[in-house]
Formats: sequence, structure tokens, C-alpha cells
Amino acid sequence: MLFLRTRNFKQLNLFNSKNPKVKMKKVIYLRNTKANRTLAEKHNAKKKVGYYIILLALPLPIHRVIAVLEMPAGNADRGVRAKDISVAAAVSTYVAVPPATITALNLLIANYNGATPATRTNLYRLLLNGLNSLMRTFQTAADADSANAIAIIESGAFRVKNVAIRQKQEFEVSNGLMSGEVDLIAAGGKSHTCHDWMYSADGTIFTRMAPTVNAETHKTGLTPGTYAYFTHELVTKDGGQGVSQIVKIIVK
Repeated sequence: MLFLRTRNFKQLNLFNSKNPKVKMKKVIYLRNTKANRTLAEKHNAKKKVGYYIILLALPLPIHRVIAVLEMPAGNADRGVRAKDISVAAAVSTYVAVPPATITALNLLIANYNGATPATRTNLYRLLLNGLNSLMRTFQTAADADSANAIAIIESGAFRVKNVAIRQKQEFEVSNGLMSGEVDLIAAGGKSHTCHDWMYSADGTIFTRMAPTVNAETHKTGLTPGTYAYFTHELVTKDGGQGVSQIVKIIVK
């Protein structure tokens, strides 16, 4: 997205009906289309005082790494797959699985492998419960360490599935007037709401900024020429309303 900023309404043919000569800031948001990029190039070439056309931050889709069992269809293959998970989980360097958990799972595997046609359905259900319980442990660890999420899940011999979280951009990011400063502006919420902001230097590990009642804030002290990553969530009396997608910007 682009925005055009001017200190004079008259420059944009946007007159104040009471006093057309009054000088004041005005920001116009434009979509990042070919026509608007041409407009940006045109005004940059003119270099008129008061005009600033800036390419805003680019949204990045959030991908959550999900653990899945992917159990095969054959009875014998299911037993082999379950055993592979048990062996891998027992020696995972990312998740400390209690020995009692592995022992209980191995018993479920043995029972399933020795099942008769009459008992197989129920024993498979019990085996799946045990495997899913173990998988949730690895999923929790992966959610807490997004940088190593794939390695954590695969260390338990689980399969990995990436799920894109589709969310609209609910805030905008632009460089501030001072070098190393970034301005963040979100849509205003109703009364008794606050805005929760998160910052990251690498797009992976985020730290919480100070929440604000107002729909805007600033991040200062950033290094020019580097990327900065941000997320935003509006919090109401009903709780968090959903974290936005990650937005990145090159710090000026």
C-alpha cells in the first residue's frame, strides 16, 4: 500500500471550506497498484515540498506448523508406524517424554498388534488416543518455539503440515520522521479496548511492546537498513480479537 502525505490541503485540491489557506497534515492511503506507483514516481520526480510517497510495510502470511499422525491403512503398517513414533519420542532431544508415557504407549501397541478382528477396532481407538496425547505434547513444544517447530515435531516421528492463517491487515506500519523510528497505526476500537503490539527483529521471536489505549504507537531505537517485524491485536472486554498477520518494513 502507498500513502501520500502533504502539509497543505491546497496542494491536493482538498480545500478547507472555512479557510482554504490553512496548512495542516493530510495522509491519503492508496492501494499498491500500477497507477498509484506511477503517481508516486511522478511526485517523487517533482520533488515538491510537502509531498511524501512511501511504500508501506508488506504483509507476510503466518504459517502455523501442525503435527499430524498420518497413520497407514493396513493393520500391520499401523503397528509399525506407532512403534516408530514411540521409539523416536523416547529419544527426542527437544521434548522430554516421561518413561512411563512410553511404557504405556508400548503396551497399547502390543495389544493392538495382538488384536483379533473382534477386538481390533476398540484397541486401535485406544492406540490412537495414546498417540494423539503424545503428539499434543510435541505440538505444544512446537507452538512455544516457532523457530524450531518443524524439528521438534519431526523429532517425535510425526509428520508436519503447514497451515496458513488467513487474516486481513488490521494495522499499518511506516517509517517515522526520525531515523530508526517506526510508526504503527491500527483501526480504532470501541471504548474499554486496548491495542497489543509485538515486535521482532527476525520475524520469528517476538517481544511484547507496551499496550496502548490509543490506536497508534511508535517503535524507536531500530537500526536503519534492517527489517523490523510487527503484529497487532485488538483486545476488548471479550478478550483478544485475533492477531494480525506479520508485517515487515525496512527501517529508514
